Amino acid sequence: MLFTTSTSGTTTRPSDLHPADGWISGWGETNTTPRRIMAIYQAAIERRQQDLSAPDPNSDPTVLNSMVGEWIWQRNKDQRHFFVEESFPMEWSYPNAVPHGLCYEIKRDPVPRLSPEQVEGDMKYWREYIDHLKKNPRFENDIDAQRSFSKLRNTGGNIYKWRQMPEAAEKAYRQALELWPGNTETLNNFSDLLMKQKRAGDLRDILEKASKADPNNSLLTMLLANCERRIALGKEITDLEKQWRESPKEPKRFQQLLGKYSEEGNLTKADPFVVEGASLFSTNSEILRDIVNYYAVQNRVPAAIEYGKRLEKLTPEDADLKLGMAKFSMAIGNRSEFYRYLKDAIRLGGLPMREKIASEGMFQKIQGEPEFQSSLKPPQTGP
Repeated sequence: MLFTTSTSGTTTRPSDLHPADGWISGWGETNTTPRRIMAIYQAAIERRQQDLSAPDPNSDPTVLNSMVGEWIWQRNKDQRHFFVEESFPMEWSYPNAVPHGLCYEIKRDPVPRLSPEQVEGDMKYWREYIDHLKKNPRFENDIDAQRSFSKLRNTGGNIYKWRQMPEAAEKAYRQALELWPGNTETLNNFSDLLMKQKRAGDLRDILEKASKADPNNSLLTMLLANCERRIALGKEITDLEKQWRESPKEPKRFQQLLGKYSEEGNLTKADPFVVEGASLFSTNSEILRDIVNYYAVQNRVPAAIEYGKRLEKLTPEDADLKLGMAKFSMAIGNRSEFYRYLKDAIRLGGLPMREKIASEGMFQKIQGEPEFQSSLKPPQTGP
């Protein structure tokens, strides 16, 4: 929840006031509000269309809520102080976020760093507050209270994690789990933090404890299974790396190890390994195809195009490759290359390729273009 303080310092929540009181200056009359919200929604849709990694407001309703919160803050930050009880992550606010008791404050200007005193004060506040809650005999059996306070503490962990302060983030997440061991939001965020630190064993211990406390929680079961898989994956990678050092020119070994790196999401190891493989197996079309796919699934289109062109020289009659290159060209806005590759794909793939292109979702928004329509027309035959 987003709430503000007035210039006199009195805390004011949106639900306490009538819109006519004007607590959000610039919000406008009621009849303009829906149009403004629709404009925010449309902006989110367009951002998603341009960048597939951007949040999707159609599948995640919190995206629009977060954008509306930012819209309110942007138009009122010069007149009001903003404090947040976060119901859903609002990462746009984290550059300006400062811990403030149970909530956090969104400062008017970005805060370059949180001082040691601010972090220490936040930790001390929560340590004392948790101890205070635990002294209340009703808290032990009040699951709603446990969840509520745990969620509030989780926000602090998210802010520290965003600021790349792993030690502070870990302390905050552990405090959140102390309040409610089954907080799946915290466990999910904490999992990501510990995995990046290669601490799958520590994570497994935490998840096992949470699963025992809430054995019917399917998300906990999934997180624990993922953790076990990451531990096993680490061992598989170690074995394959040893085999690769012993026989570095074995194509199958390269494919296996690249697949494991990709599954792990370890770009630090995978990227130079891909360059090495491309050099060792420069005439192996199967390897180059794997490399193209490696970059494509990460939406790293320029690199996918680079290696796609290398693959083209080895397989110039590959209709599916031409279609893939057409998609890459469209993604970077190169229409001339897009249509060149599209026509090559149709020429090489015939009717099945023409039908495939006609039903391709990525091309829906350009189906009305004359050049697209003419590309799909069957060639004219003689009388």
